[in-house]
Amino acid sequence: MNLKEGHIMLKFGKRVSYRPLIISLLIGLIAGYPTADVLNSGLYGLGVGFVFFCIVFFGYYFLNVPILFVYWDVNSDGIRYYDVDKWNNRLLSMLVPPLSKYTTINKNSIKSITFIGDLDNRFEIPMALPYTAAVGVFTGAISMAHHPDFVRLNLIDGSTVNMSIARDYTYSRNKTIDKLNLLLKVLGQE
Repeated sequence: MNLKEGHIMLKFGKRVSYRPLIISLLIGLIAGYPTADVLNSGLYGLGVGFVFFCIVFFGYYFLNVPILFVYWDVNSDGIRYYDVDKWNNRLLSMLVPPLSKYTTINKNSIKSITFIGDLDNRFEIPMALPYTAAVGVFTGAISMAHHPDFVRLNLIDGSTVNMSIARDYTYSRNKTIDKLNLLLKVLGQE
C-alpha cells in the first residue's frame, strides 16, 4: 500500500457489530416465547424475555466490549480507534454500530510507544480440565482476558492511550508480532 495516500496500513482487533444486540434479542426470544406459551401469558413471556435480554446485553456484552470488540487501525498519518471505554460510547456502538465515531491520534503527537504484556507466552486452557463445546466457544475471550496485551501510546500532552492487541495475539501470534514491527516503522518509532 502507498503510505503517502494515507491508506490504512494495519488493522487490529474487531469492530463492534450488531452481534451483541442480535444475540441478546435471540436469547430473550428463546427464553420469553416458551415462557409465554407454558404460562399462557404474553406479559410473563415478555418479562422473562426482557430479563434474559438484559442479562446478556448488559451483564455480558456491555461489560466485555472493551475486551471483545477493540478496533484500531494505523496509517501513515496516525492511529484511529473506537473509544469504547466510556459507557455512552460503548452503548451507542452496541445499539447502532455505524454511528460510532473514530478518535484520531496524529502521528506527530505520539511521544513514545511501549508494548505491555507477555508476548513470549501463549495462554492455553489446560487439557486436564474437561469442558464442553459451549465452553470452547469462549476460549478466545478467556485467552484475551487472561493476556491483556496492549500497545501503550505516550502522547506529547502527557496522556496515555492503551490499544489492545489481545485479540490479534490470541488468534495469530506471529502475524501480530510482524504487524507490531511494521507499526513501529509506519509511525517512525523504530
